[in-house]
Amino acid sequence: MKLKLPASVFGLAFKPDIDDLRESPSMQITKMIANWHTGITYVVEPNINKLPNVLKGLCQLVSTEVAVANADIILLLVDHKKFKAIKGEQIRQKWVVDTKGVWR
Repeated sequence: MKLKLPASVFGLAFKPDIDDLRESPSMQITKMIANWHTGITYVVEPNINKLPNVLKGLCQLVSTEVAVANADIILLLVDHKKFKAIKGEQIRQKWVVDTKGVWR
């Protein structure tokens, strides 16, 4: 079964607050999600200005505000300081997967 809901993935970097995407598990997870469903996959990564080639055509790089406003599903993969600054009550999505425990 393929999902059609817009999804937002927060974080592509190898670890928090860096721009290094090499060998990042988040990259592979994001690619799998984008291939798994037919909806839009938004990506929020505050430390880069353009999507890596492996995700071009599969995802859209957007701001935090766009991702929160438009996605039905949010997946937090990297606990960047910028993501920690988002208050939990701002996240109103029905489905949130917070792998880092940031928005408890």
